[in-house]
Amino acid sequence: MIKAMNNLSECYLSLAKNCFLKKLEESFLYNISTDDLYHLNDDAFAFFSDLNGTKKLRDLSKKHQIDEETLNYTLKEKLIETHPIPQRKMINIATFPASKTPSLRYLHVLITRRCNLSCKHCYLGNARGEDMNPKLFKDIVKEFERIGGLRLIVSGGEPTEHKEFEKINSLLGKRSIRAILLTNGLRLSSTHISDISKLNFDEIQISIDGLEDSHEALRGKGTFQAAIRAAKKVVKSKKELSIATMITRYNKHQFERLKELVNSFSAKSWLIDFPIPQGRAPLTGMMPEMEDCKLMKYSFGSEVHEGAGDQVCGAHLASITTEGMLLKCDYYLDWRGGNVKKGLLNAWINLPRISIFDLECECEHLKICRGGCRYRAELYNNNNRLAPDPVACRLYQYNVGTKPTDNPEREG
Repeated sequence: MIKAMNNLSECYLSLAKNCFLKKLEESFLYNISTDDLYHLNDDAFAFFSDLNGTKKLRDLSKKHQIDEETLNYTLKEKLIETHPIPQRKMINIATFPASKTPSLRYLHVLITRRCNLSCKHCYLGNARGEDMNPKLFKDIVKEFERIGGLRLIVSGGEPTEHKEFEKINSLLGKRSIRAILLTNGLRLSSTHISDISKLNFDEIQISIDGLEDSHEALRGKGTFQAAIRAAKKVVKSKKELSIATMITRYNKHQFERLKELVNSFSAKSWLIDFPIPQGRAPLTGMMPEMEDCKLMKYSFGSEVHEGAGDQVCGAHLASITTEGMLLKCDYYLDWRGGNVKKGLLNAWINLPRISIFDLECECEHLKICRGGCRYRAELYNNNNRLAPDPVACRLYQYNVGTKPTDNPEREG
């Protein structure tokens, strides 16, 4: 915190190195280090656009009428930096160009179908030796940056099993998006901390599906301790750690103790999901009771399924397969916008969309839950994509028509 503005009047101001300006539906400043998104009015956007490291505070404060309180806030949030001499910084403003389409902010990229585990809840089925071409990945990252993307979520399969994972990692250096790695932690558990710190990912999400007995009932012998070692190494490497957990019949009674474990890592977020009865899940006996979905209340942290206008299913979110097909999400192979080899923006614009007004839901919580998961709704309602999602209905303590619990066959 500074004492007074006049103490800094001769300093040069620049936008902090991890902060970037985005013109989406509105103007924003995005800090990729903290994953914080700041909405800016026109005056604030003009001020931040001027912070190229060659102008003194005294001149900027006169031009933009910046007061001491505002300056102190931007310094406290580490949005700007001060320099005793000029430090030129290029200000690039990423812009989403399609005014009639929600901006693409969160992109889930499946870089491989390879995996080193055979988890009981996997909806993808058997692993396959398919890797995304690094050239295609490079093109995706470049265009995602250009149109104002925020979070690039790298997944699989197990992404660290990609035959050219080091090349994929190198393509994420010096960019204006937050890169997140989703992993089971098996490879990272034997990776040196210094090598983890060199990864070009801001956040690493590790799957921990219960305490040792329940996690290994789902993922196999030795996988729990490997995940714990990986999580500890991520924390020591100074990368941000997040945890993902799937609700199963094995871990449903462990969430209070799981909460203590997650908190011991000071995890940035804890994402908890309810499995879908597809792939291995309905064959392995791991499916929990439908009412167990309420354990999702333990989750906290980042979210990518936010709405926009009347759109459902994460208005700003899409997935890309190893071969480059853009999907609404990786559950859907038929809900697609086209191959991104012809352009990411083009595929995003062409992606079919569903309005909440099209849903067969009559619920006071609809504007909040926005229909939940459309894929789950299909599975529990005879392939009807517009039907209510029974998990979302229970989360908001509301059932429509015949309760799904009245039909035991729907419980998976």
